[in-house]
Amino acid sequence: MSYFAQMMDRIAKIKTEAKCPICEKTSKQSITKISREQPLLCPHCKALFVIHG
Repeated sequence: MSYFAQMMDRIAKIKTEAKCPICEKTSKQSITKISREQPLLCPHCKALFVIHG
């Protein structure tokens, strides 16, 4: 595995706090999903939402 691939794997595993717009609770979500504006699943209320940045 190349150095670049190892770094990309490490970045993909980084998580941050995201706030659900429906129930307003926070949960850990992948920063790659947030930066790509992919749908996130709230583990509390099961709502799908997107964070636009």
